Amino acid sequence: GSGAQRLNPPARTFDIVAVGDWLSEGLVNNAAAAAAPPGVRYDHEPLLRPIAPIISSADLAICHMEIPIGVPGAKAGFLGRSAYGSSLIAAPYEAAGDLRRVGFDRCSTASNHSYDMGTAGIGTTLQAFDDVGITHTGTARTAQEAQPKPFAVNGVQVAHLSFARNSNTGFPSDPWKLRQAVTATNVINDVAAARAAGAEVVIVSLHVYVEMQTAPTADDRALVNQIVAQAKPDLILIHGPHVVQPVERVANTLVYWSLGNFIS
Repeated sequence: GSGAQRLNPPARTFDIVAVGDWLSEGLVNNAAAAAAPPGVRYDHEPLLRPIAPIISSADLAICHMEIPIGVPGAKAGFLGRSAYGSSLIAAPYEAAGDLRRVGFDRCSTASNHSYDMGTAGIGTTLQAFDDVGITHTGTARTAQEAQPKPFAVNGVQVAHLSFARNSNTGFPSDPWKLRQAVTATNVINDVAAARAAGAEVVIVSLHVYVEMQTAPTADDRALVNQIVAQAKPDLILIHGPHVVQPVERVANTLVYWSLGNFIS
């Protein structure tokens, strides 16, 4: 009736929980508005409550914010169309605090929607996370902020990096504003920089762009193979397909080919 016991545990361990894409549009926003107490616009905590014990139990809980977060009181949801015809979407400011309430520590922010609100949207997203104490990676307000910086988790130095393979509104002219993985070069270089900065474990979040496929594309597989061969990250978490895909070991790197959607 009891769980297995490790007789010779490693000297240092930590647990990771990672979830799929946060993509809140009309139905999610309506549900969060309906759950909110008087005087509060949106409350996502009741929607997330069933999995809160899992999230809060982890030493490192990572979310993926696919869309920019607005300032307090700003419109959330569908904002219009980009020059390329794609939907421009924003999450409400309250989302960051609600993610923190259920136990998230960190979020990746590089995706095809990261630049939906331009440079200002990158800034408001990261400010919303700063306001509630969630750290972040993938987009940045300055070149210095974009540099890989290991952090301690249960005595282990961990680096978490985030990259997008495409952008619905084009990539910013400053590459540090939105880290891209059109090729493997940026990922390989950033993993090396993280190792040089002292990271013992390197986690890579990668947002790809072919949706609704139940297995990785040949192009994504080739990219990951190159990253693993040249950079050797410990864990790769893939977002963007919006459905769950298999988990594999590529050489010694654990790859979650798609974590699907977290909320949508």
